[in-house]
Amino acid sequence: MLHEPPFCRIFLCDITSLFLLQGYHRLGYLLRMLLSFIRFLSRGLVLSLILASVSLAAGEQNTKWEEFRSFYDTGKYQEAIQSLKRHPSNDANYFYNLGNTYYRLGQFGLATAYLEKSNRTRAHDPDIQQNLSLAKAALSKQIGEDRIDPASGWIESISDNAPLDEIRGILGLFAFVLTLLWIRSYYKSRSLKRTLLQPAGLLGLLALAITASLYLIQRLNASSPPAVAVTAESIRSGPGEQFIELTRIEPGMKIRLLEKSAKSGDEAWQQIRYSKSSIGWIKESSLLPL
Repeated sequence: MLHEPPFCRIFLCDITSLFLLQGYHRLGYLLRMLLSFIRFLSRGLVLSLILASVSLAAGEQNTKWEEFRSFYDTGKYQEAIQSLKRHPSNDANYFYNLGNTYYRLGQFGLATAYLEKSNRTRAHDPDIQQNLSLAKAALSKQIGEDRIDPASGWIESISDNAPLDEIRGILGLFAFVLTLLWIRSYYKSRSLKRTLLQPAGLLGLLALAITASLYLIQRLNASSPPAVAVTAESIRSGPGEQFIELTRIEPGMKIRLLEKSAKSGDEAWQQIRYSKSSIGWIKESSLLPL
């Protein structure tokens, strides 16, 4: 029997270990490649699912719009409204289309309500503002101009209709520029009184005062935000049908929301100001907050 020298056994063991080590490295490399491939596939799958969902949503949106448009163009306004309300949304286009369709039906109160909401959602849109003016003019002939917004004071009316955030931003920029001129003037004269009495200083203080006033107007308006009626409803002395009816509200009339709310049975009730000095309660479901 042939016996191998000791050094041959050691050499063969080293060669075997080397091949085994290379095999482990190759196996690890293959596993890393496999994991990378799986990650690549998973990312591709996720991206495909996202794109598919976006395409599906866009397709559904187009289908909804085409259905509404087909009803609207053929004069089937009630069906057009039902088509819209099956897919409610909180964007300006949804309220704009609702308002226009109700206007076509001669329901000027609801047209005013939804166009008012659309105008709040997307300010400065000329089409929305023009159609809102038409709806308000038609509604004022039905119920009287003084009943469209009987609850808002002059400060609240300014806050509702004026772009206060933009005005405040412009005034803030104006005040910043004047402040730089004011600082420059102060370093030249080293006299605070003389600097304040200069035109730039007076204008800066005026801009600051106006900005502070606009901020206070917004804070006052936030304490009693506006809402508009979407159904004809009784205003009562308390939260429930058992309380005395004070007056009635018609669709399109604007009121001011107060802090208190309550439940009576299954119905939620909201305390409101329905004239400049009169307070009552109304069902929340009859209001569209602006």
